[in-house]
Amino acid sequence: MAKVFVSYRRSDSRKDAGRIYDHLLDAFGKDNVFKDVDSIPIGTDFRGVLREAITQTDALLVIIGAQWLNVTDENGQRRLDDPNDFVRLEIVSALQQPHIRVIPVLVDHATMPAADDLPEDMRELTYRNATVIRDDPDFKRDVDKLIYALKEVFAAADVPEPTTPQAVGTSGIRGRWGILAGVVAVLAVAIVAISLLNPQPATPESSPTPIATATETARPQNLTTVTAISQLDTTVTEAMLQRTVDALETRNAQVFAESTATAQAIGRALPPSTEVAIQRLDTTATEAMLQRTVDALETRNAQVFAESTATAQAIISTAAPTSSEAVVLTPVTANADWTPVERDFNGVAMVLVPAGCFEMGYDGGDDDETPITSICFDAPFWIDKYEVSNEQFVELGGQASNSSRWVSIPNRPRESVTWFEARDYCNLRGGRLPTEAEWEYAARGPDSLKYPWGDQFATDNLVYRGNSDFRTMAIGSRSGGVSWVGAYDMLGNVWEWASSIYVSYPYDAVDGREDMQRITVSRVRRGGSYYNSEEFLDRTGAAERQGEEPSAYSDDLGFRCAVDAAE
Repeated sequence: MAKVFVSYRRSDSRKDAGRIYDHLLDAFGKDNVFKDVDSIPIGTDFRGVLREAITQTDALLVIIGAQWLNVTDENGQRRLDDPNDFVRLEIVSALQQPHIRVIPVLVDHATMPAADDLPEDMRELTYRNATVIRDDPDFKRDVDKLIYALKEVFAAADVPEPTTPQAVGTSGIRGRWGILAGVVAVLAVAIVAISLLNPQPATPESSPTPIATATETARPQNLTTVTAISQLDTTVTEAMLQRTVDALETRNAQVFAESTATAQAIGRALPPSTEVAIQRLDTTATEAMLQRTVDALETRNAQVFAESTATAQAIISTAAPTSSEAVVLTPVTANADWTPVERDFNGVAMVLVPAGCFEMGYDGGDDDETPITSICFDAPFWIDKYEVSNEQFVELGGQASNSSRWVSIPNRPRESVTWFEARDYCNLRGGRLPTEAEWEYAARGPDSLKYPWGDQFATDNLVYRGNSDFRTMAIGSRSGGVSWVGAYDMLGNVWEWASSIYVSYPYDAVDGREDMQRITVSRVRRGGSYYNSEEFLDRTGAAERQGEEPSAYSDDLGFRCAVDAAE
């Protein structure tokens, strides 16, 4: 059954109508989009087909080009003045049916015709809110806005949410950092700040297949990548050690306060150091009592120092690479040479993206994905293992003007956020939005794969129109689609905001496209969504990029965050 009907005048807007039709097919599928040349079977009475299609339509797009109003027939008469003109019949039929959304679509710099310029039975069209589709480089962005409006038409007939949502874990295997921090928490229970070393997320109902740690995996290892993490991230290690020292000093202050209170209780002032002899006490009994107190406090001090030292040594011995392990700082040259490394950041799982190079862009797609350019990263960075979920967005203080469409399901990706809201949430976490180069590198790797999992499209590896039932799915629910660094849903489920300004390739990080202060320019979104078809996603894979106004939002647009490894 036709859901969207594309009405156009061939001599006026055939090229624009064809491009719009192709994008509609990607979003809704061939069975849900009607366009005369492509949808009328050969040998049939097209008048009957058109009438039938109109009655089954939910939305009629009236493509209006610069000549649409004044196109004439072979006799020089304006076509719209002919009561039997098929464009006129399509529009009048749709206007007479209240359930059909009639949307004027202005192309080729056209303006909305005045009511007096239209036949009387068409004048209602003038009062329908129009949308504008501009030429490149704005074409894709404008079509996406139109598609989002059409999604609202389809949403009215959407299937209700299941009562038992699919659950997925957000922790998985945290690696040796998480294990170390857990041991530290036990050893240094008296240290107030030790909890900062390993905040634990809530226990998930179930977990996707975890990424193997360096000691468990059969994949080729880039030496001992896990134990070299702090060499890649020394500032973080120093910060952890500093927190340990701060905790120790806090405990020392408590110890001295306890000593002072004890001394005052027996009528004496505490000497500057607990090591000072207590020779001035008047009686042997009092002296013995104070000595026992001092001994006990000094024993406790020694325990605190021992615990802190053990913590520091454990961190250093685990993190500091040997001379052979330092080779990990050399950029990775093949996806298979990297073993995924995961770390917990305040309850959010992130995966490490090592230094390396890849070929950014793709031939065979739209012009904005070319030319292909070699992009290199001299330093590693962290990126979220999963798309930001509804639960994480709320728990970590995210703010948005619009509610998630599936707000009641905690493990669905948080969508309906603007670029500004996504940026602010990442900043709140001490991170940032990834650049589009970082995003694509994390998805494709040094092998420059077409998809996060390889070079062949696999329907089981992503959430897309063919299996989504026009809704998002739980984050991480497609374990086969994990990327080379261990990131899930880099293709499908929801589009993801990147920090980058939407301008033409070649990508250059220092040409102004990463200027975060410019607030009126379009920003890049990546990865496709549950609304996109196999034909659309198969065209360019993880190299697909689109532009969107930073204030825009939709129920198939979310994000994930990145953190510099040196922070």
